[in-house]
Amino acid sequence: MLGGYADFLYQTGLVDELQKQHVQSQTDAGVKLIQEQKWVEAFEVFDSLLNGDLVPYPSYFQNVTGCTNYFNYMQCQEPPDQEYFSSFVTLPDVRRSIHVGNLTFHDGSDVEKHLLQDVMKSIKPWLGVLMDNYR
Repeated sequence: MLGGYADFLYQTGLVDELQKQHVQSQTDAGVKLIQEQKWVEAFEVFDSLLNGDLVPYPSYFQNVTGCTNYFNYMQCQEPPDQEYFSSFVTLPDVRRSIHVGNLTFHDGSDVEKHLLQDVMKSIKPWLGVLMDNYR
């Protein structure tokens, strides 16, 4: 969770003052859960606020902005080229080239569910080691 995200959304005009307060309170709650190492609960706050993958309703971000793409605030909706991947990797020539045989291509939602404990953990402890040893 990013501290300052509420300010960013407000300053870019994506949320109003009341919505900014809600984003701030949820971000604060998420940060607190991360500090308490309550990883799944922190993910649930993130998912409800921004991600919207596992909740049965649109995220708060989508509800207040109308946007589905939270990766790039200049493109409110996910660009069409992001939709091509699934159909591309299931083409017979591509499947032969990447040697997957007849294995089924999945959307990754099952993997996400199994990684809930890890999504909100920091990789900061590993970053220095990686940068020092893999050039």
